[in-house]
Amino acid sequence: MNAALPALLLSIALSICAAQTASAQTTSCVDGGKIATEATFNDGSVVRVLERTNDTLRYEAQPPGKPATTMVVKKIFLTLSATTDKGANTFEWLSEPTMSGPLVEGQTHTASANLKTTVGTEAKITAEMTVGPLETVEVEGCAYPTRQLTVTLAMDGQKSKLVRNYHEKSMLTLKSVTYIFPTDTETKEVARTFAVSLK
Repeated sequence: MNAALPALLLSIALSICAAQTASAQTTSCVDGGKIATEATFNDGSVVRVLERTNDTLRYEAQPPGKPATTMVVKKIFLTLSATTDKGANTFEWLSEPTMSGPLVEGQTHTASANLKTTVGTEAKITAEMTVGPLETVEVEGCAYPTRQLTVTLAMDGQKSKLVRNYHEKSMLTLKSVTYIFPTDTETKEVARTFAVSLK
C-alpha cells in the first residue's frame, strides 16, 4: 500500500467538507438573496469561491498556516481535481449517478474513479452518498434548511466519512464532520467545521 494515499484521501475529504461550506446565504436570511463568496471557519480556515455552474463548484480552501488547495467538485460529492502548489490530483470518474430531481431521504448514490496523484501514483477510489433527513443549521443568527448527507470515500484499503448539512438552494454545505476508520471496528472523528462568518 502506498503510504501517501491514505493521507491524500483524508486531505481531499477535509478540503471538500471545509470548502463547500463557503456559500451560505448572507445575514439577510432571505433565501435566493446574494450568495457569499468567502467564508471563515471555526478552525481558522478561509474558503473563497472561484466559479459556480449548474452542478459544479470550483473553490480555494486555505487552511491556517498551510498552502491553499483548489478543488473542483461536481454533483455534490464527485471531486474532479484537487490542486496544490505541488500540482494536481485528478479523478477520472468511470460512473456517475444521474441525480435528477430533488434529494430524497433514503436515496443512495455511488460512483467510482481512477485517481492520478501529483507524483504519478494511481489508485481506485469509490464514493457513496446517502441522503438523510432535513435539518436546520444556524449561521450568524440565520436559520437555514439543510439536507443531511453522508459521503463515504474508499481508496487503497482506507476509508473516510463526511457527514454534511447541505443547503439545496445554494448547492452548498453549512456544516461538516469528518471521520476516519483506523481499524475495521474503530471510528475516529478528525474534523468538525462550521462557518463563523460570511461575506
